[in-house]
Amino acid sequence: MLIVMNKLKKIYVDNLLVFNVAALALVFLFSIMLYKLGSLTAGYSATEYKTATSTLGFNGFFYHIFYLPLEAIRSILFFIFKDHGYTITRLPNVMIGSLTVIIYSWIIYNWHGKRTAFLSFLLFTCSAWTLHVSRLASYDVMYAFTGIALIGLYVMLKKYKTSYLALLLNAFAISMIITVPGMIWLAITTMILTREEIKINWNHINKLWKKMLVIFVWFSSVPLIVYSIFKYGGFIKFVGLPEHFAGVIQTIKNIVGVPVHLFVRGPQLPEIWLAQAAILDMFVLIACLVGILFYVTHKEASRSRFLLIISLVSLLLVMIGGPVSISLLIPLLYVYAATGIAYLSREWLVTFPVNPFARTLGVSLISIAVGLSCIYGIRSYFVAWPHNQITTSTFVYKIK
Repeated sequence: MLIVMNKLKKIYVDNLLVFNVAALALVFLFSIMLYKLGSLTAGYSATEYKTATSTLGFNGFFYHIFYLPLEAIRSILFFIFKDHGYTITRLPNVMIGSLTVIIYSWIIYNWHGKRTAFLSFLLFTCSAWTLHVSRLASYDVMYAFTGIALIGLYVMLKKYKTSYLALLLNAFAISMIITVPGMIWLAITTMILTREEIKINWNHINKLWKKMLVIFVWFSSVPLIVYSIFKYGGFIKFVGLPEHFAGVIQTIKNIVGVPVHLFVRGPQLPEIWLAQAAILDMFVLIACLVGILFYVTHKEASRSRFLLIISLVSLLLVMIGGPVSISLLIPLLYVYAATGIAYLSREWLVTFPVNPFARTLGVSLISIAVGLSCIYGIRSYFVAWPHNQITTSTFVYKIK
């Protein structure tokens, strides 16, 4: 025990700055996620009201098997706080949203280092869309989480190629992710693209019971999904297809609308967005396009292929107009934006390798741009959105 404690102490001392910055970042994350959580709006939206009054708990899982991780957290909190109000109703989304930000930051840290990870963390945390889906009692947060979680699984399997725990965590994550409507296709795509890493991990398991446990965890949610579909229906929703064909014209509008909403102006969804403001501000948009261009020009690399294929499948799932939310795509764009920031920073530092003034100027300009983007996102969500007339007329439901 003493040896283990000494090793942990050495790790902490050697990475003191990283640990301290991470601690401050977590404090900032939880502070902004919880700030005015129950009082930013005067009431529930229709979606939140349905969530607050829905049937949850153990028996509810069979009917509410979709979005299982979020529903499980809601069941626990709603059971503990029986007369829950706005804060408890929205708290499960805060928990999933915060976990999404943490996984996102871990991914960027592994790919681009400490500085880009910190700047990207601020950018993603303060994004108005991140705040919206993480603080609204809807299912959008599960789509934001799913896209980032699958990339996180890819990074983990690449980093820990002989780890039983990594494979077990992968199995658990996949079993939860497939309960999110439409995400069965992304889960299958991820497993195909990481099949070599999964095979290496599997071959390093030297005990039969460990292999049996991985298989059990992998398929643990399948019986619940099958039972729920046979009992209550929902197969069309499960595979991510629309319940009714919208017609050729509407389908074309859906297909065209996705890139327009992502890069030009946001969707008209007053409970989750401000009017038709752009989802990405100018700095994030430029960084995102640079990141996409970087991966396209390096498409032979494993990471590039994974990101581009996952993005393409995600885009198709959103475009068909089924249950899959556009929230699936937005975190992916921030991954590209982080790559764009890292690429621009690296090119600047390569251009000025020894000039301290130029190097400091480049990092400062990017940091200022990130800061302005953060201020824009925070003001958009905390100031402009709750005082918008359409917003106030949307959040009018109350539980007596």
